[in-house]
Amino acid sequence: MQQEFKDLESHLNTYYPGRVQMVKAGMATIGAVSIKDNRQCIATKYQGKSGSFKTTAASFFFPSCEELREYIHREDSFTPKSFVSHRGDKTKETLSKIDLLPKLRNKTLVSKEDATFFRCHKNEREDLFSRTASVLDGRGYVCSTGVHGRRGYEEDIYFTWLGCTTPLSMESHKIMGNLGQRFVFYNSDQSQLTDEELAQFLMSPNSQIEDETRDKMNQFLLTYFAKYPPNEVMQETVTVSNSQRLELARYANLTAKLRSVFSYKEEKNGDVRHGSPVMEDTRRLANIFKVLAIGSALMHDRNALDRIDLDIIRHMSLSSMPEHRRIVFNYLLETEKGELGIGDLVKRTGISKPTGLHYMTELSLLGIGKFHEYGGDFPQ
Repeated sequence: MQQEFKDLESHLNTYYPGRVQMVKAGMATIGAVSIKDNRQCIATKYQGKSGSFKTTAASFFFPSCEELREYIHREDSFTPKSFVSHRGDKTKETLSKIDLLPKLRNKTLVSKEDATFFRCHKNEREDLFSRTASVLDGRGYVCSTGVHGRRGYEEDIYFTWLGCTTPLSMESHKIMGNLGQRFVFYNSDQSQLTDEELAQFLMSPNSQIEDETRDKMNQFLLTYFAKYPPNEVMQETVTVSNSQRLELARYANLTAKLRSVFSYKEEKNGDVRHGSPVMEDTRRLANIFKVLAIGSALMHDRNALDRIDLDIIRHMSLSSMPEHRRIVFNYLLETEKGELGIGDLVKRTGISKPTGLHYMTELSLLGIGKFHEYGGDFPQ
């Protein structure tokens, strides 16, 4: 299996330079379905601007052979109501055949467009996120309506989910934060390719390479599941050192802080008063990161975590927060002295001064840094 992985990795490095870690993050999500002693479903979203490779990366995992459909379930677009349907024009017997949730047991759901979850009306989003949060707890899902009454699935149903979305609005983050976060994200935005990298990309027709990559991935995943079947591998099979656990814990605490939810109150003078931040349960997030890291190690056919696995989690940690907070914080990390002025932030990122000041203030309130306000048009 290790040789098959090296061949796949070499292919990815040749035709998709700079994107290998992103593809491996998807593989880690699929690998997590092999873990037996974990109930919390793992849901990873490739997140980025249009044309940022996220749909292409997800498509590498679409089953192109019947054998892989035993492990991968593709849905291009659906709503959480599809997990347990209550359509009034269908009988209960028919609904049990079209419900999505039982079809996902011990599989990975791959979806290339999740806008239906994040772009609908606020009231509808609250209902969709509530349903999804319950499903992702892995304990099944039961609900009632006036048409069909009580129906659903009370047994544990574990699956993993790899999807795609453009950057979420702050409103979506607020709703998820109040209901309990269940998703982690992988930012797919990338700096422009060099001339040499772009020339390498143009070696062969794009569609031909994508089809070849999908076929290679399908064959590798079949090899993987032959060795690591779904819901069969105990976590203790993969060694996680004390220092690695501490690093995963730090990523979980950082992410939980940076996607905390504030309540806001606008004063008469236009100033904004922040309420106390609401932070998610860091134990759940730490477990998600650990399971993903173990899934990555299994994909590499290793019995211990490596730097590669932790780097994937680091990227997810820095991706799983509101977009402007991510931009401000990531740029702060890149500065030599850990100091960031609003003038430099506006110049380098293109965000407006009021937006930059707002999110710098939030980082200060979250204990990430200290915000100092000086006089002048662009305080430094």
